[in-house]
Amino acid sequence: MSGSDLPWDRPQTALLVGAAGSGMRALARVLLDRGWRLTGADRRDEPESPFPWRTGHAVDNLPPDCRLVIHSDAIAPDSPELEAARRQGLPVVRYVEAVARLLAAPPRPQVIAVAGAHGKSTTTAMLAAIFEHARRDPLVLCGATPLGGRWGSGGRAGSGRWAIVEACEWNRNFLNLAAHSAVILNIEPDHLDTYPDESSLFDAFAQFADRVSPDGLLAVGADSPLAARLTGRLARHRVVSFGLGPADWNVQADRRNGPPMRFSVTHRGRKAADVQLRVAGRHQMLNALAALVVAVESGIDAGQAAQALAEFSGLERRLERLGRHRDVEFYDDFAHHPSEIAATLSTLRQLHPQRRLVCVFQPHQRRRTLGLLDEFARSLSSADLLAITDVFAAREPPSVGPDGAAEELRRRVRGPAIIAVESPDRLPQTLAEALTAGDLFVTLGAGDIRRLADDVRRRWMAT
Repeated sequence: MSGSDLPWDRPQTALLVGAAGSGMRALARVLLDRGWRLTGADRRDEPESPFPWRTGHAVDNLPPDCRLVIHSDAIAPDSPELEAARRQGLPVVRYVEAVARLLAAPPRPQVIAVAGAHGKSTTTAMLAAIFEHARRDPLVLCGATPLGGRWGSGGRAGSGRWAIVEACEWNRNFLNLAAHSAVILNIEPDHLDTYPDESSLFDAFAQFADRVSPDGLLAVGADSPLAARLTGRLARHRVVSFGLGPADWNVQADRRNGPPMRFSVTHRGRKAADVQLRVAGRHQMLNALAALVVAVESGIDAGQAAQALAEFSGLERRLERLGRHRDVEFYDDFAHHPSEIAATLSTLRQLHPQRRLVCVFQPHQRRRTLGLLDEFARSLSSADLLAITDVFAAREPPSVGPDGAAEELRRRVRGPAIIAVESPDRLPQTLAEALTAGDLFVTLGAGDIRRLADDVRRRWMAT
């Protein structure tokens, strides 16, 4: 069964498999707030889960009164819970399918989908903060948790007429969404398992844009060559562009990289708003610009939008400052693509120009790592001291024996001193011993690298 016959506008009893993923946690928050009864299962524990949880995958994770199983893309098709559900004739749906059906059910909100290679989560959260500040009460599905206690996950149920949703291009998942309006922040090669070449990537984004309602809005990042090229085939849509270069909407920065970071927004040459951000970096300025553009084009006052952006504290694992301990600054970031790494390290250099930059990178997927080796090597070259862990093999079988992809990347990096990774268990202590007062320490990656960041911090404080 597909789940299409279920009344998605009414509370159901469901099992979430792979429930520790950020998108699944956001969906869970929305469903719980709408009265659904949930249980969860995943490989890792979740001690603060707001619903009953089991660690590990087993047939008995499926509760007797379950009517539906929702699973993340990280879950194998032969997972015990999924097989047991199919044997019982229960609907089994992927996360993105569940989101699409939820949004299509009454009251059918107007969906704003945020797509692009980088910046999706932050722009989604910024846009949601603006709509919330303007009392639009949006439904939100974001792939990261806002800092400062807002919502408790990336999900917010909302009861207004808007839904603001992060739209991921992997596996062409964003083609499941029928959006009223959309943002395309940028288009760059990534997810090489889905898009083997630039043509297939561009065509997928074109299809995504074509699915946007003709009476909606398409906001396109003009600084991204592929995204800008897309605007030429969007004749039936209302299209606006934004960026640092020629575009309908621009920013004029005062050359501060913050925080606070201050800049003005202009619309076709006329000043629209002054913006101040707590988050730092050129990339965050562009994310904020995109959020403001969509909000204003959707009827929200530019001053209100700027005020909401000024109060935005950032997201977990997006250049998240973990603290300063014994004169070492600790940061953690989700960056796992060369462009993201370059942006993060550049911002850290600007924030702390006098500090030695100690970086630990956990590559995410062997295919991405091998396909973009030279780009990764260049992006990591600005560190002073660098450790590269084994690849986090999301949606891939775990490697057996030495990790050739990680070792090849270590060989290609030029510039930083390389910390040898002889044993993953030994690495936290090795890193703590390598630190000296005055350093800047950052962990990068989309896997479980945050655990290492916390471990190194504890060991450094204990020395």
